[in-house]
Amino acid sequence: MNTAMQKRSHGGTTHPILNAFRLDWLRLNSGGKASMAVCLCMLPALALLFGLLFKGDDSLDLMQSVMGGMASGVFVMMPVYMFVYETQGMHRWMNGVIPVRRGHQVAARYLMLLSLGALLTVELTVSALIMSVMVDAGAWQAMMGRYATNLAVIPVVYLLLESLWIPLMYRMSLQKAMLVVFGVVVALFGVGWIAMELCSNALSAAQMAVILGALETLANLEPGWLALIAVIVVIIALSISYTCSLRIYRAKEL
Repeated sequence: MNTAMQKRSHGGTTHPILNAFRLDWLRLNSGGKASMAVCLCMLPALALLFGLLFKGDDSLDLMQSVMGGMASGVFVMMPVYMFVYETQGMHRWMNGVIPVRRGHQVAARYLMLLSLGALLTVELTVSALIMSVMVDAGAWQAMMGRYATNLAVIPVVYLLLESLWIPLMYRMSLQKAMLVVFGVVVALFGVGWIAMELCSNALSAAQMAVILGALETLANLEPGWLALIAVIVVIIALSISYTCSLRIYRAKEL
């Protein structure tokens, strides 16, 4: 009986999250059933086009980075669109009517974020594979190795940026959230630049060599270790983001 109750309790927790996830998916595809398909096919189609136009050209490396930036920009706005959709026609009131608790709604939104991150990774991988084959079908594996940095870094940066953006969207309007995100990014670059200047002026050449050597060692770690560090950082960021979003949304009047 205890096992049956546990299963029933577990099912009662999972099912509302899936319902809220489906509702967010419908919001995301409110522009039409083909809207998501167009977004997913856009980057591979561009990869095929650029592969034909710049076959054998070194500029393909630059184009891969440009397309990665384009795709990440589109995917960054997808979770934001769900919040914007809620504000249209007072649609947010529906969240207070549907039989899904606020905690489940927040969990579903972060589940959607992870799903979008996975889709972004797949789209980048397929696009890089297309461009690699177009350049040299016999050496596509080596070409994929050249694109590995983009494939690894872009999804991580995407999830970290969204972990900052989503709590802000629960707390304030899109315009204010954009200003805060822009301010945080500028502040991070500014703090980094100031820290480098202070270190270069305050530390001796030997001490700077030790710091730069440590950074170089970190950059030259095995891919497995770098992936593990990235996963840990993303998990911590998403956990903090989820906790903040949950507190903000539970205290908010719908």
